[in-house]
Amino acid sequence: MTQTQKLKAIAAVFEDYLAEQRALNDLINEDLTYKMSDPMADVRINIHDNRVEVTFDGAGYDQLSCESTVADPFSGRIHYVGDETQEKLTKELRKIDPDLYIENINSWSFGVWL
Repeated sequence: MTQTQKLKAIAAVFEDYLAEQRALNDLINEDLTYKMSDPMADVRINIHDNRVEVTFDGAGYDQLSCESTVADPFSGRIHYVGDETQEKLTKELRKIDPDLYIENINSWSFGVWL
């Protein structure tokens, strides 16, 4: 696989995840009078020479940020939503190349380097 093909495959992992989240949002919206907005509207996937950078603020932050948490109302347990999402995405990314360097750049972006 060439470098360009790897970069496109990495971007596709993120695009598939965004499509999955949007499909779930559409299912929820079927039952609502007032529709929820696109949960990933602010997510940007940028392909550079040797990396893919994913940036988010607002809505995308809730699912993707390493700092995003939610408390279970029954147990009080804190779920680190962003960490769980990134763990899932990392497993998919490692299938492309186990030597990828994956980093949380800050609380609103992360990158994947070849």
